Amino acid sequence: MKKVLIWGYGVSGKATEKLIKKFHADWDYCITAKENILHEKYIKEQDIGNFVFDKIILSPGVSLSPDIDQSIVQSDVDFAYQYIAKTVFIGITGSNGKTSVRNYLGSFLQSLGYRVFIGGNSGVPLAEGILFSSYYDFYICEISSYQLEHIKFLKPNLIIFTNIFYTHKERYASFEESKKAKWHIFHNATDKTFVISEK
Repeated sequence: MKKVLIWGYGVSGKATEKLIKKFHADWDYCITAKENILHEKYIKEQDIGNFVFDKIILSPGVSLSPDIDQSIVQSDVDFAYQYIAKTVFIGITGSNGKTSVRNYLGSFLQSLGYRVFIGGNSGVPLAEGILFSSYYDFYICEISSYQLEHIKFLKPNLIIFTNIFYTHKERYASFEESKKAKWHIFHNATDKTFVISEK
């Protein structure tokens, strides 16, 4: 039996929990968050070290302590990506303009009659979209640098890189660190991956 920790219990963490219940009813999972929550699966952050987990699924914005085994950590969007049926996945990242580009592109494709999921880091979590419908023609997903820090399976057919500036200085000590996190969107890119960027 796999032991899993859902770290963060906002809209993304709740959608991740639903996805686990749907596809992995046999998994034993716990939930943690900065604030105490009324949930039978809840454990306090300071008690995480008392458990051994096979996988940690991280919600956006959660900062891990250095003593956490990074090899078992997976972002929420990367976890949800594994349950997408064969379709076109468009990943959008960058410092500014991600939401606007996502919304404009999604609305345009919908106007052509396609079934389109529009969500990601802001709006509807990818996991929620997968639960809502078994099929879309396009998934258009805004992905933050936080989510891109822990990517294993995410492989967009099209990557849109809006721009890059030194942002989230509270998390990244330098521009190079910030850029490195965003660059993870190319982790599984191949010569068949299409890329659109400002330069």
